[in-house]
Amino acid sequence: MQNIATVKRIIHNTKKPAFKVHLLEQESKRTAYRNRLKGKLTPFTGEIGTDWLKIKETITKAAEESIGYKKWKKRKWLRTWNNEIQLAIEEKKASYRKYLQNKTVENYIEYKKTPSNSKENDTKTKKR
Repeated sequence: MQNIATVKRIIHNTKKPAFKVHLLEQESKRTAYRNRLKGKLTPFTGEIGTDWLKIKETITKAAEESIGYKKWKKRKWLRTWNNEIQLAIEEKKASYRKYLQNKTVENYIEYKKTPSNSKENDTKTKKR
């Protein structure tokens, strides 16, 4: 049995399907979408619930057929992990804790100036 935190993380990290709406800027795709929409749209029954479901399904099916869904890319994390990156992260955390203990402008500036971009360190490591 999975604990609640795991389930929340799984639900939060799943991306909902989204249509490639930017393709509607192309005249050919826009025309294809309109034609499919006109062909699938049926007369209304007068019941709000059923009419709404019909409209929703029609729009979704027409979009699926004409423009398709986006493909979500997996997020790439650090490829290499070394002591430099570890030290940079620890330094950033320490300056943040210092700022939280004493919230002054100087501590905030120091926190913001500490090297925090681990991806920058990662690319520098790869170039070596």
